[in-house]
Amino acid sequence: MKRHYFTLIELLIVIAIIAILAAMLLPALNKARERAHKSACINNIRQCMSAQLLYANDNTDFIFYKGSAIDGISGVWTSKLRKLEYISNYKLTGCPSNKHPDNLAFHEHDWVTTSYCGYGFYLAADQKQGNYVGDNDYNDNRNKKRDLMGECYIYKPDGAESYYFLPRFKRPSDTPMMADTARVMDNMVLAPWVQWGGGNLIDKGAIHLIHNGQANIGYPDGHVSSLNDGNLWESTQKVRVVYLENGFLRQR
Repeated sequence: MKRHYFTLIELLIVIAIIAILAAMLLPALNKARERAHKSACINNIRQCMSAQLLYANDNTDFIFYKGSAIDGISGVWTSKLRKLEYISNYKLTGCPSNKHPDNLAFHEHDWVTTSYCGYGFYLAADQKQGNYVGDNDYNDNRNKKRDLMGECYIYKPDGAESYYFLPRFKRPSDTPMMADTARVMDNMVLAPWVQWGGGNLIDKGAIHLIHNGQANIGYPDGHVSSLNDGNLWESTQKVRVVYLENGFLRQR
């Protein structure tokens, strides 16, 4: 029986067909992977906001960005909720779409001590209360932001503690509080950053539109949604500063 062997031309044609099929399938696979990451991110933020609300239920309706240190451990929301056992898994505090090595696999040292790599919680500024670091738009009532949100921010100079009093939110279902965030330094998109402000960068951190032009957002009423730049501007927060997916800064 005469055997048939591929000629060089036939082999090249087969390779070319495989390459074309791979090029066609790869974007679809990437989109499917991103949809899975986005879904996981939404679930993470929902659980983190649930942890905040459980804390509020146990602490006279106060949720917090930063409180007093516990046993020498930073009181930023990620480490404090971990220490108080409202959150048990550090993987819940970062978006799987963020590929920076300090994100989901950030050093356990950081998780146990400072924990500044995590979803961003809104930080207002209120100089009347003694707090000068945070969202200046809230402090200045720019675009009537404080009027829209309500006098919900509480700062305690002793210990530099930042809280939010749930009953004072005027529009809890339309006030972004927890979000996909990032720091950008030297044109590099770094890990999520635990604080953000609607009108200015805070330590070079801001909301990050990491999910194809959207960021996942948690609200004081516990629900989570995905918002783009325009949606964030139209919300109670009147967000004017965001990072695009590639790390470029967009300001209004």
